[in-house]
Amino acid sequence: MFMEMSQRQSEVVNVLLDSLDSLDRSDWSHAFLHAEFRDEEGVLLQSSEGFLVVDEDGRRERAALPVAAEVSVALVKMHATYAEAGHGFSRLDLVVDGDGRYRFDLGDTPSLTLAGKPDPEARERFDRRFAELAGKRTA
Repeated sequence: MFMEMSQRQSEVVNVLLDSLDSLDRSDWSHAFLHAEFRDEEGVLLQSSEGFLVVDEDGRRERAALPVAAEVSVALVKMHATYAEAGHGFSRLDLVVDGDGRYRFDLGDTPSLTLAGKPDPEARERFDRRFAELAGKRTA
């Protein structure tokens, strides 16, 4: 099952990178994707959003990351594979560096947004993650 979990991670990253290629944008140094999942009576709800760290006139800026349908499908498959293996999660953060390195951070904190409640920490989380990534340089 570990191999299948690893394959699902790679699939998410590859589909995301393919979607970035279609943006015709080569000035990004990091991509950040946040996804939340909620199983409601056997129906999986999923929400995702993200941003790119781009170089604009010597400064690092945040640009919107449109999440392609193929990325959402790959995320749902990954979520299902992990749940089947007994390693379910409710939240996922993915950082992809411009050189292709990536890392996932999985969490089990239930999604407030998908429960129909405001998430007062959502913007702050994105701002912190951007500050962290904007300070990094890729090799």
